[in-house]
Formats: sequence, C-alpha cells, structure tokens
Amino acid sequence: MDGYARRVRLPAPPYLFATRVTQLDAEPGEFRPSFIRTEYDVPEDAWYAVDGQVPPAVTIEAGQCDLLLISYLGADFTNRGRRVYRLLDSTLSFVGDLPRTGQTLRYDIWIDQFVRQGDTLLFFFHYDCYADGELILKLTNACAGFFTDEELEASPGLVQGRAARAQAPAEKRSFKPPARTERTSLTTTDLDALAEGRIADVFGEGHRQPPGCNPSLRLPDGRLRMADEVTVLDRTGGRHGLGRIEAVKRLDPDGWYFTSHFPDDPVLAGSLVAEGAVQLLEVYALSLGLHLTLPDARFQPVPDLTTEVKVRGQITPRTERVEYRIDITELTLLPRPALVADVVVLRDGTPSISVTGLGIRLREKPGTPYRPEAGGEVPHFLGRLSPATGEPALLNEFHMAHAAKGDLAVAMGPEFEIYANSRAPYIPNGDFLFVDRVMRLDGTRGTLRPGAVMVTEYDVPEDAWYYADNGHPYMPNCVYMESSLQAAILLGYYLGATLPFPEERFSIRNLDGRATLLKDLDLRGRTVQHRSTLLSSDRMPGSILQNFAYELSCDGEVFYTGESLFGYFNEKALARQVGLDKGQSVPPWLDARPARPPGTRRIGLPAFRERTAGTAPRPAGGHLDLVEWLDVLPGGGEHGQGYLRGHRTIRPDEWYFSCHFHRDPVMPGSLGVEALLQGLQVYAVETGLTEGLRNPRFALLRGTETTWSYRGQILRDDPDMKFDVHIKEIRREPGRIVITGDGHVWKSDLRIYRLGDLGIEIHHD
Repeated sequence: MDGYARRVRLPAPPYLFATRVTQLDAEPGEFRPSFIRTEYDVPEDAWYAVDGQVPPAVTIEAGQCDLLLISYLGADFTNRGRRVYRLLDSTLSFVGDLPRTGQTLRYDIWIDQFVRQGDTLLFFFHYDCYADGELILKLTNACAGFFTDEELEASPGLVQGRAARAQAPAEKRSFKPPARTERTSLTTTDLDALAEGRIADVFGEGHRQPPGCNPSLRLPDGRLRMADEVTVLDRTGGRHGLGRIEAVKRLDPDGWYFTSHFPDDPVLAGSLVAEGAVQLLEVYALSLGLHLTLPDARFQPVPDLTTEVKVRGQITPRTERVEYRIDITELTLLPRPALVADVVVLRDGTPSISVTGLGIRLREKPGTPYRPEAGGEVPHFLGRLSPATGEPALLNEFHMAHAAKGDLAVAMGPEFEIYANSRAPYIPNGDFLFVDRVMRLDGTRGTLRPGAVMVTEYDVPEDAWYYADNGHPYMPNCVYMESSLQAAILLGYYLGATLPFPEERFSIRNLDGRATLLKDLDLRGRTVQHRSTLLSSDRMPGSILQNFAYELSCDGEVFYTGESLFGYFNEKALARQVGLDKGQSVPPWLDARPARPPGTRRIGLPAFRERTAGTAPRPAGGHLDLVEWLDVLPGGGEHGQGYLRGHRTIRPDEWYFSCHFHRDPVMPGSLGVEALLQGLQVYAVETGLTEGLRNPRFALLRGTETTWSYRGQILRDDPDMKFDVHIKEIRREPGRIVITGDGHVWKSDLRIYRLGDLGIEIHHD
C-alpha cells in the first residue's frame, strides 16, 4: 500500500488523538462487520485545552480510528490511490460533560455494514466514547465512503431544497437575555479578548462580573479558533427570532489544519468545522449575558441532544474561506442556561455542510455554589451584579426562571425539594415574568412576621412585547400590577409560607389590592426596583392569607405604590369560590334594563382597529388584544356619565394560560383589568373625546388610588369573560383628559372582579 500516492491515513500531529489500540476484531481483506477499541491519553498540557477542558472538536475527532480499522481491512488494496476517504453523515449525542486533561478516552468503534454503489464503497459505523470509564459521547448513523477526485469535484453541495427549508419562516419566539449589548459584529481583536476572558471589554459594562468569576468561559487560543470575525450578531434575527450569527474563517492553504489532516490528502476536518460553530454559540451566549447567572461555570454540551451532521462538499487548500450561517432555535435558562442552533457552512459561497441541533449549555463546576442554602441563606456570590447599582444580587434570572417553571429547590433552597414530585405554586413565567433578581432580604425563613422586606429588580427592555403591542409606547397597567404583585408573592413564598404543609396542593391567587401611579416615567431600558413588605400572614382552613405593601422606584424615584392581599388555597378551597355575590347571578347593568337603551352602539374591535388604523390614538393589539366587542352608551350607567360593556370568548390556547401559572393555568387578573382599560380607550374614541386633539395618546391614570377585589378565576375551560364600566367622571385639564369609573368582570354569569376608581388619561400636545 505504501506505493500509492494517497492512502487511508490517520491525521498527523497536532491532530492525531490516538495513543494505542487495545482490541481488534477484524480480518484483512474481509469487508464484514468489525470492531476496534482505542485509547487516547489526554496530555495535562494539551495545546487545545481551555482551562483544562477538552473542546468538542478533539472529543469527537479522537474517535478517528475508524480510519485505522478500514485501512486494516484493506480499503487501499481496492482504492489503489485513486479514491480517498470522506465522511458524509453522522449523528452525535453527548450523555456527559466534556473530558478533562489527564483523563484517558476510550473509543469502542464498530463498522456495521458495507455497501457498494457502482465502484464506490460506503461503510456505516458508530462509536461510544468513555472518559475514565464513564460514557460521555455516542456517535451513530455515521456513513463514510471512498471517492475519486472527479466525484468530489462534481458534488453540488447541500441539496438546494434542504437549504431552502433551513431558511423557511418559523414560529417566532422570545427570550429576555440577562444583559444586552450594542455590538452587532466582532473583529479578530474582539475574539482574542474573549479568548482572554475579557467579556465586558467586548460587550459592555452590563456583562461585567467581579474578578475571579467564570475563568473557564473563554474561547480557545488562536490555533484552534475557527472564525476570524463575526459579521452578524443579531439578537432577534433568525427564523425563530432568537438570534442569527454569521461569521467567516479565511483559510491558509499551508495551515496546520490541512497539513495534518491528512498528510497526503489535505482536507479540513469536519470536527474542526463543527468546532467553529460551537465557538460561535459560545460567543453568542456571552453576548446575551448567560455567564452572569453562574459564578464559576464551563461550556458543556447539552445532554442527550441529537446533533445531525451532513457533509456534501470538501474544504481543501483551494478553498479560500468558510462562512457560517447560524440560526438559534432554542434559548432557555432551564435546567441550565443553554442554546441550540441549526448551522449551514459555506465553502467559497456554496452551502456544503449542515449541522442540525447543535447546542451548548453553561454548567457550574462541581462544588460551585449555584443556589440558596438551607434557610434561604445565600452566603456565596451567585454571579450577578445589579446593572443599576453594581451591587451583588442574592438571586438572579436563573433562579427566577426556576421559580417560574423549574426546580423550586434551585430557586429557593433545599427545603423546597419537597415539591420535586408534586405540583406547587410558581410565579408567572415567559412573557409574563416581571421580576429578574432578588437584591436583599430582611427576614428569616419560617418566621412570617410583619416587617419582613424583600428588594427585587426588573430590567425593562426597550423592545419589550408590551411596548410594541400597546397603543402608545408606554408600560401598560398590567405590567405595573404584575411586577409589583410578583415581587410581593416572592417574599412570602421565599419565607416559607407553604413549607409546613407539604401534603397540600396550593394555588396562589390575588384577592384584594389598591395601587396608585404617582409618576408616569419612561422606563424603557431602565431598571425598576421593588420594595415589598410583609404586613400580615394568617393560616385558615384550606388557605394561607398574606398581606403586603409595596413600592416601585427607578433611580431612587418612587413612582408606584400599593397594598395587596394574597391567598394560598388548596383544591377544596378553590372549588368553594362563589364570586362576589355568594353564587347569585347579578347581570351587567345593561342586561338588567327592561329594554336596550336608545343610543347604545355595539362596536366590534376588529372593525374598530381597521377603521382607526393609521390614526391616533392607536388601540392595543397582539398580546394585549383582549376585547372582542363593546356596547357603548354615553350618559348611561349608575352615575349617568357613560357606560360600556365588553365581551371576550376564552380559548384554551390563550397565550397567558401557559405563562400564569406553570401547571396551574389561570387568566391573570391584571389582564382582566387591562380589558376594562381598553374599553375606556375605545369609549373615548367612539364618543368623540379625542376629536380635534393634536397628537392624542392614551396614558395611565395618575394620582388616583385604584382598588380591586377578586373572588373567582377564569380558567381554560370557561366559555367567556364579560365586563362593564360605569364612568364616574370625565375631567378636562391642560394637556390631558381624565376618565375614571368603576367596573366589574364576569366569568359567564358569575361576577368575580370589582374595580374602583379605574381610569385612563388622554394626553395631547
């Protein structure tokens, strides 16, 4: 065989990762199922290691001895130097963490089948990888073959239909990153800084951690770096709206990656191409600030994630550049911060390699504190600084994600492990989570006495969904309400309100409250601080009642205050809900009239939006599309100042059910209130209150205390929601018109909410 110009060869150093063969079940000249076992001793000073960890490229490539096995079987006696080895397809799945320097990797490699297509020999194989005896990686469905130069040159790249599918529109999703950056591209210098761990120097002060945090979260050094620059870093791009990354690697025809792979057949290793994509995912994770959620973590594979690789074009020394097109398909903080992507790799502009389902996650190092300890104590820094004050947070976005939809013991400490296999109360999640961090707690778990205080923070995104969906880019009332209520819930729950009763399946519900908007601040891009104080906590049969006072501030300026009563109810207590009227049916005021009053008009909201499109003020939509139709009667109602009645059909797939609450879906009361406010907005337009105004826009009512009482819940299987508002006052002042009233909400025929002094303002120039 040594007389042939090209043979099946293992890579040469520095890309040779096989130390010894310890078992061989194969017969030269017989192309039948065969087996080889190899080992690789990872050097303590391995050139490719990142803080003692072996990167994915080396972990995958060290299973390279399928080459040795097929060579031992005698492939070159058939190829005679005219055909060369190329890998076509493979499927990867990590079941453990990446290996460390000093470990021995063992690969059990099986060739399962041989197939001839004309003169082309294909073979199918798989392997298992063990690190010091522990299974960490499985490669399956691998297909390789031997091809002539002509066949390789004729490869059209990825099938165009597949490339088109990769770019097809998909469902848009949202993810709120812990930190935001203005960077939309990165230079080689930036990537060098990330290899040195200088994350904040690249992405901004909001990404900074104290010295000593996360020393392992950095890119490999320049030799293993497979991207020279990131040309596109788009946080909301891609098919799912979760992110788009584009990058380029300019190739050196004399680079080590060609001369070592292979000595007489230079071609860029597919594992190195995949490594480039992994490095870009790491860059993207850092740009989102995922590192801020843990104090000392490593990049690891996503366990049990299936990654499919297809290679349809070789990258040789004649290739000038490799380009990456990466779409993020999943982003989560649960159970650990992670992202998954689909990747298309282009060689000189031709799509040639696809990687589907490639993922990374951040995982704390063994022994690293990552959650509260017993009693809810947080003696160790858990990774996050307040972007507003720079002070260390007790708990961060990672813990709030678990409090909303994950492991409550991770969020609150080991006492909450009692809920590992049972339903428990959660705070809202996803688009309806409005608490990011716990900054301070003055209280003791198990001691539910008045005076306990929790300070939390919420970062308001400039591009939050509620700004885009609202009629005017101001924070809607439901976010003020929910942010303050969620922070209060967290205080009582964290102190252990339910812990003495592990056998109970509690649901948490808001009962009563009152709140006042003191100042109308522009909160976009700013941090809101909540201060919640426990006023009382009382145990009753089947329930626990807790009352809180709260205030919201921004940069030290208080703008919203209130007080609210919550209840934890078991299933029997919830079943006894009878509404505000002791189970009696009390119809809306309009329905109680003997005849429909003259002047009553019905307004369909879809037609209203179409009719008022392009005019001011604009009605809300999207997530805030909460009303189907309204009956409007000027001069009607209990106060003779005006009346409106609204309706909404409840669908079981409404977006808010999955957000409020996990495994306990119920319509947020704040959205019921928001529907009444929208009714007032439509009433204002329909009755001419906005006519003749210059640049009219809706705003929230300031300086008036709004009260509410909830005595029922709207669930997925409820048919509809009805509401009405009795207008009490329409007051005109310089630059604004104020409308206030009292309202009610029904589920079917049961009245369940009462609102007092609810209102809106119309601002104009």
